Amino acid sequence: MLHQFEGVDPGPRPIDIALCAPSGLLPMERTLDDLRRASADLAHAEAAEIIARHRLGQLDEMIAGCEDDAGEVDAETAQALMGAADGLREERDSLAETLPLELGFHADRRDAASERIHTAQRKLRTMLQIPEHFGWLEEDRDLLAQARDALRFEPATLAESARQEARARLSDGLAAMPLAARRQGDLLRSVAGAARRLVDEVRRRDS
Repeated sequence: MLHQFEGVDPGPRPIDIALCAPSGLLPMERTLDDLRRASADLAHAEAAEIIARHRLGQLDEMIAGCEDDAGEVDAETAQALMGAADGLREERDSLAETLPLELGFHADRRDAASERIHTAQRKLRTMLQIPEHFGWLEEDRDLLAQARDALRFEPATLAESARQEARARLSDGLAAMPLAARRQGDLLRSVAGAARRLVDEVRRRDS
């Protein structure tokens, strides 16, 4: 009796229904979210390294300032300044001793985040090539735009944006200028914003 069903479209299979349902948009949205999280982690790793190096440079400047000022004041004040310089030097030496470990930690975070970015971008490229298999429609222009924007920047470009923002924020408290060679997209702006927020948090904590 099964022959009576030959040539009849049985309708979508359960898996097709799941892919075409409204929740079918989740795979791309989830991948974009993974990419944003990885990009934020990359920004934090880059900014944290800049902050650590900057802190060492600040201590060097403070020590030199105390020593310079000590040569221009009375003996009692000079002694106090040299004592302050000794204390700062101890702090500086302690920081310099642990700095390689800290930089190694941030480098591991950066490498892991970069790999996650590459993985998410590979998934997005596949989704853009065969969208019918991932349950989202060509008409969803906003999602398409987000996916295409997310593919415009390599991890190295995102990392450089984070470094520029961190350096600018540490030097004068201002935001860095946009990268001249590229039009800024949402992902690049979010990376710069993550680096800026981390610097601001550290500055508030240290103030």
